Amino acid sequence: MNYPYRLLCKPGQFACINSGDGFISCFDAILRPYGYVYAVKGGPGTGKSGLLSHIASEADRRGERAVRIFCSSDPSSLDGVLLPDRSVALVDATAPHIYEPKTPGVDGEYIDLGAFRDGARLRARKDGIAALNAAKSAAYRRAFDALSAAARLKAAQKDLLFSSVRRSAFDKAVRRAAACADKERAGAHTVRPLAAVGMDGWVKLSSPGEQPDRVLTLPPSCGAEELFLSALSNELSGVSLFVSPDPLTRAPERLYLPASRAEFRVRPPLGDEREKVLAPWKLFAPSPDERRRIRSYERCVSDLSALAAQELQDVKKAHFALEEIYKASMDFSAVDALKVSLAGQLFGATSL
Repeated sequence: MNYPYRLLCKPGQFACINSGDGFISCFDAILRPYGYVYAVKGGPGTGKSGLLSHIASEADRRGERAVRIFCSSDPSSLDGVLLPDRSVALVDATAPHIYEPKTPGVDGEYIDLGAFRDGARLRARKDGIAALNAAKSAAYRRAFDALSAAARLKAAQKDLLFSSVRRSAFDKAVRRAAACADKERAGAHTVRPLAAVGMDGWVKLSSPGEQPDRVLTLPPSCGAEELFLSALSNELSGVSLFVSPDPLTRAPERLYLPASRAEFRVRPPLGDEREKVLAPWKLFAPSPDERRRIRSYERCVSDLSALAAQELQDVKKAHFALEEIYKASMDFSAVDALKVSLAGQLFGATSL
């Protein structure tokens, strides 16, 4: 899908996506390997992302791995930090991606930044807060309605396209592409979202951290690239790999094979020396009438995708207005002290 993506040159991933099926959280799967999870609570503007960023920076300073989980709605902030070397994670556990430790004190604990706010100041603004929350919710509903309509039309487009598939050529191309997985170990597919649509529009992270040795690029081509990657993902069933879903359709938009250090990626060709360009469109033979309808679906999906991004701009206005209200009620000196204390607790010494 040729969304107007903006590339974010940040290593990391998302944990949640705004999709044609609504809000999707992958937190449960992402956090499964972690023995201890800190659930950070608090309203907008209470410093949750700042605390997570402080812990990630402290890990960087010490030479430890820190996987940053960016907020899909606001990629300038963090939804979490994973510390694989310590089997510890810290996550924003407020709505909509609510997380609760199963056994607090054993497998996790709460960090409540709401303890450092002046409730009286917030209650004095309750009518304004309620109005902004209502505006934010309404804008989200409109955005999800547009994404849902776009996803349905995208499914119809792919159905029409797939009716013209050159089956033997398609199957042969998928098997040939799957041959690059000969080094991979047996395992499961791990969902690792690297693309999102949110308050800053359609965005993609440049990489999850690893740099592939080979990039196999599939140019956006009216759904042919999604059909090919979906078939390839099925062909690689039982192989350990990472899957980044398309935010609209949740079909694969990127596959990464860690042992082979090979990545299949939907994007326009960049001319990178590591890059090989695949041409999935050539595996289909639509009639002139089918081609016309496929292009019409493409335009409709593009318009609805752009409309969803516009609605999310209204979310952004309400969200940052709420943040300003909550910030005015916070004792950030106490939050800063907590950052230092928590870093010392995690890393065994006072952070700088």
